Amino acid sequence: MFQLAALNQLRNIFGLGKREAEAISLDITSKVYRKQLSQAAADGELDMADSKAAFLQNLCDQLHFDPQKASELHEGKTHHVCSYLEVDYIRGLDY
Repeated sequence: MFQLAALNQLRNIFGLGKREAEAISLDITSKVYRKQLSQAAADGELDMADSKAAFLQNLCDQLHFDPQKASELHEGKTHHVCSYLEVDYIRGLDY
């Protein structure tokens, strides 16, 4: 609930459309997911987990991150959405 309220506040403050705000939120959550996963691997926490799948699911739950999006990150199917939005914003396109 807090995340949704914060996202709506940012949308209002910066005049973002729903699609822009969601893309930014996804980009930030993806970066946090990668950073936390990297840290867990570096600390050996991931290797010590009884189940890597359960560990990843728990991480997704903690971040309110769609497991399908996490899977796409691991498969290399995602790109950095913000950079595309910034280019479109500069060009004057509206989402």
